[in-house]
Amino acid sequence: MKTFKEIYKETVKNNGCNAGETFAKSMFEAGQKSGINEYLKGITSWEDCFQLAQFLLIKMTRAGIGMNAAEVAISVEMNHENSRYKSRMAIQYSREGETSLEEKAYELADKILQEDSSNHDSREQLKKAILAGYNLHHEDFDD
Repeated sequence: MKTFKEIYKETVKNNGCNAGETFAKSMFEAGQKSGINEYLKGITSWEDCFQLAQFLLIKMTRAGIGMNAAEVAISVEMNHENSRYKSRMAIQYSREGETSLEEKAYELADKILQEDSSNHDSREQLKKAILAGYNLHHEDFDD
């Protein structure tokens, strides 16, 4: 982790001065950035990863609620041992007492399966469901 003097020297150089609120804010932000980077470098165990994932889950859920999105996802592409991988981490949430997204999907699937396959409403609902799922996930599976 950078020392105070190193951060101070960089911040003075970047701001051209060492006084006032702008400088204090810059020092604070530089310290935060340095601390976060050092923290992330220090994550070495699965327990640490799960704690970070739990923190991200809370943040992603709050963001999803704010956007009124029933699902929030992060996709990553990476190389590992000479192979290309795609991964996706998603969260789904529902308010306590309300039907979850998974329960709604089962209800619709059951309704479609119970109806006559010649029913155009069911076929249209199924088509929309398949297309919606494809649109949500196609970037994770297309090469």
